[in-house]
Amino acid sequence: MCQTCDTVSRAPRVPAAEARRQIVEEILAEAEATDAAEDEAFGELRGDELVYKRHYDLGIAVGSGKGLVVPVVRDADALSFAAVEKRIGELGKRAADNKLTLDELQGATFTISNLGMFGVDAFTAIIVPPQAGILAVGAIKDRVVAAG
Repeated sequence: MCQTCDTVSRAPRVPAAEARRQIVEEILAEAEATDAAEDEAFGELRGDELVYKRHYDLGIAVGSGKGLVVPVVRDADALSFAAVEKRIGELGKRAADNKLTLDELQGATFTISNLGMFGVDAFTAIIVPPQAGILAVGAIKDRVVAAG
């Protein structure tokens, strides 16, 4: 089982009525940082050369008073789940207050964009070079699935 799947499967079960809006994003941020730390192909292209990343700075797309911004959780692979959650909260508040610095908005190696919290089922996220990738998260909904 991949590290991301294992992290998500071990996530605390929270009733929907009590769930915070960002819980899915925080679980995915921790899982992606952990998975990326074990991935030798996590890197960026610079000209004709593949440059491997040895640090994992996660961009988290959030709404601000002036539109969408992507503040960066630095060294996310070295942080605990609680520390990632805390940092996302701090950056989200700074974004809402329009107090992010340019340094807080640059240098992500991977981004998570979660429009699912707004009921969006699916969307296409755009990778901002030189990032290695982006994860677009849609709404999580109960659906009838045939077994067998």
